[in-house]
Amino acid sequence: MPTRHGTGEEANQEQGIVAPLELAGLRILKQEVQVDGTIRVEVIGTNERATRLHCGAVCVKQHDVRPRIKRDVPLRGHRVELVLYKRRFWCMGCHKAFTECDSGCGRGKRTTVRLREEIGQQACSSPIAHVADEYEVGPRFVQTCLEAVASIQLAKRGLSLEESGKLPTPRFLLGIDEFARRKGHRYDTILCDLEAHKVLEVSAGRKKDEVAGVLERLADCDGVEAVSMDMSTTFREAVQLCLPRARIVADHFHVIQHMGKAVNKVLGRYAKEKEGKQALDGQRHLFLRNQEDLSSEQEQSRTA
Repeated sequence: MPTRHGTGEEANQEQGIVAPLELAGLRILKQEVQVDGTIRVEVIGTNERATRLHCGAVCVKQHDVRPRIKRDVPLRGHRVELVLYKRRFWCMGCHKAFTECDSGCGRGKRTTVRLREEIGQQACSSPIAHVADEYEVGPRFVQTCLEAVASIQLAKRGLSLEESGKLPTPRFLLGIDEFARRKGHRYDTILCDLEAHKVLEVSAGRKKDEVAGVLERLADCDGVEAVSMDMSTTFREAVQLCLPRARIVADHFHVIQHMGKAVNKVLGRYAKEKEGKQALDGQRHLFLRNQEDLSSEQEQSRTA
């Protein structure tokens, strides 16, 4: 968001609020920083008329205005919340009210297009769960953003998600991950160029033969020097079969995730003992948090 728009920005600058918009068709009405650090930006459309898609009539009479809360890309570490005042116009021909189009977010969406694109791009090189935690959204939403970005990137190469053909080969770092299209029923495998942050392919299935099939489509299998993935035996066997020269690197997020589960199991067993039950009473959560996230009192309590 590198530029400024809107009529009330001079006053906002005096307040030290800098949240430029750069969303076509919208202008800023007001900006303020909330107690929790969220930048709240009130916006409204710049057009004074709207076209009713049903009949094609151009309408100028406003029926009413309704605020809608949308999320935008973070700015300097601050969450950005848009309050979009969506206008409803009155069609004199149909005698019905209709809502103006929302090009910045899309019909029925609660996030801006650019936020969904940013989340999808991040998911190209980071685990879905990690991206979900970073943006404080659900894994399913991140997966949807990733699929949208992947479809666009593959379409630019003239390929659909199912089409075969040789794939460009990243030399240093190839990322392999899985995601659920339907939790517990259908899983797909995604290949990414982690340096270029680009999706190479999305392939159905996660079994060894299915993963090997998509790896064999790489233009230069011997040219891949390193592969980042989770600790799946299936992925490992497929990589060893198709990319014999590649060094397998366990993704740090999955390593930490497995360590966290292991620590939780140990604490669970210890909590069943009489001594452990007393020691962990009301303190168990402290052992599952990073040391740097603890206050001095909490750290002393954990080491006592």
